[in-house]
Amino acid sequence: MKSILIFSLALIVSCNLTAQSVNLKYNLEKNKIYRMKSVTEQDISQTMNGDQRSSTVKNIVVLSLKMTSSDANLISADVKFDSIVFLFNMPGMSMDVNSSKSGSVSSEDPSTVMNYFLNKMSKTVFNIKMTYSGGVTEITNAKAQSDSILSGLSLVKGQMAEMLKMRAKAMVSPESLKGMIEGFTAILPGKEVKIGDKWENHITITSDGFSTLIVNSGKLKKITGNVAEIACDGTTEPANQNPMEIGGMQISSDLRGAIKGTTTVDTKTGWIIKNSSKNNAVGTMSMKMGGNDMSMPMEVNGTVEIIGLP
Repeated sequence: MKSILIFSLALIVSCNLTAQSVNLKYNLEKNKIYRMKSVTEQDISQTMNGDQRSSTVKNIVVLSLKMTSSDANLISADVKFDSIVFLFNMPGMSMDVNSSKSGSVSSEDPSTVMNYFLNKMSKTVFNIKMTYSGGVTEITNAKAQSDSILSGLSLVKGQMAEMLKMRAKAMVSPESLKGMIEGFTAILPGKEVKIGDKWENHITITSDGFSTLIVNSGKLKKITGNVAEIACDGTTEPANQNPMEIGGMQISSDLRGAIKGTTTVDTKTGWIIKNSSKNNAVGTMSMKMGGNDMSMPMEVNGTVEIIGLP
C-alpha cells in the first residue's frame, strides 16, 4: 500500500512538472485560414518653436494566413492584409484611408489616392517563408506583387504627389511588408519552454521611410489548459541612422522607448488569442534643408491590441 502511495505521489509530481512546460511554436493546419486583427492607437506630442502640437494616429489591420506547406525549419504560407484602415488627425489636417474604398490615383485628395493603393494591397496574396517562432525569412513574390500594386504611381499628381509616391513605395517595400507581418506573428520562442523561461524576438517596423527596431522579451508566466500567458517587455529604437529625403529635405528621428504587455496564445496552434500592450517613446525629429536645421522634441504614447479572429 505504501509503495502504491509513493508511486501515485511521484506520478502527480511528474504530471505537474510536465504541465509547466510547453512547446510554443506554430503548429498550423495545412490550407486552413487563420486570422488576426490589430488596433494601434498613438497620441503624438511635438514642440515646434516653443509651441506644442498634438496629433493622433489609429491603424486597424486584419491579417489572414494560410499555411501551404512546411518542413523541419520553415513554414510556407499565403498572407493577405484583408483590411487596412489609417486615421490621422492634427490641427489643420486629417486623413482617413481605408482599403475598402476603391480610391482614385488621379484625385487631388491624398486620402483618395492612398485608398487606391491600399485597396489593391488588400486584394494581394504574399507568399512567405516563416520560422516556427514567427519570423519572416522571405517574401518570395514581394517584387512582383509590389510592382503590381504600384502600377499607376506615375499618374499621381498635385502638390503632395512626391510625398504620396514615397508613402506608397515605402508601404509595399519588402522591409515594410516583413515588419507588418511579424508585428502579428513574431511572438513565440519556437521551442519548448518552462514557466519563467525568457526569449527575444527582433522586429523591424518600417513606416513612411523610418525604420524602428523592436526588441521584445517574452516570458512564459503560466499555462492554463491550452492557453499560455506570456509577459512581454520590449524596447524601441531607430533601426538605422538613415534620414528620409523628400522635396530636398532630410528628416531623421531618434525616438527611443519601451513596450509592456501581455499575450495569450493557443498552445495547440501557436496562434494569438489576445495581445494587449502599451508603449512610450521620446526623442527628437530633426529636419535639414538648404543649410537650415530644425529640431522638434517628440513624445509618443500608444496602445496595441491584437485578437485572434474566428
